Amino acid sequence: MHENKRTILSFSTFDKLLICLVPPIIGLILGFFIPDIAKWAVSLPWIPLKGPFELIVSIRETWIIFVTTGFGIVAGIWLSIMAFHESLMMDIGDGDVKLTISGVESIFPKARISMVFLDKKQLVLLDLENREMYREKQEMKAGKVERAFTEHGYSWQSVDPFQAEFKRWVAQTPELETGENALFAAREKALEKSDEKDARELRREIWNVGISVKEDGKKQYWRR
Repeated sequence: MHENKRTILSFSTFDKLLICLVPPIIGLILGFFIPDIAKWAVSLPWIPLKGPFELIVSIRETWIIFVTTGFGIVAGIWLSIMAFHESLMMDIGDGDVKLTISGVESIFPKARISMVFLDKKQLVLLDLENREMYREKQEMKAGKVERAFTEHGYSWQSVDPFQAEFKRWVAQTPELETGENALFAAREKALEKSDEKDARELRREIWNVGISVKEDGKKQYWRR
């Protein structure tokens, strides 16, 4: 939608309704049936870590179903909140782009942006030296994102023009300095632990030394 010559890309009203309702409803249903699921689970010899299930089965009070149902609803609400929190919101204007994810807003003046494109589902912004300065997953349709940026005069690319320059990072890559390899090694650990916050911070550190970095699963790829 356009507001004061800006375009906001985020979840549609229908999407927001689904995100708000579906996880809590699923949580309610699963929570209601947890006592029955627990009885079934403890009867299976191959189920590991039966302790929590055995605890639920051992409680024969009628209130246990209200507790598990309540827990399911709360878990569903938490998932809904996290879905909004971890989704990229794009606020695009003629003079700048504001991108917000996980409560962190990044603002990029148009004069600093040489081109914009999608790498699979990730939005990528390049600076005037064609180095990456932003990369985050987004959930909008590619055509919608392209229209939003081109309508505001940004240079849109259908693919990453520098895709062929990326090389896979391995420990002690000879083309990189010791400190640069250390940043990649630290980021590899963050990716292995699925620590997205730390991985983002280390990606910014790598960008600061003039290197573009992306990942495919746990594998990292880089270019200067």
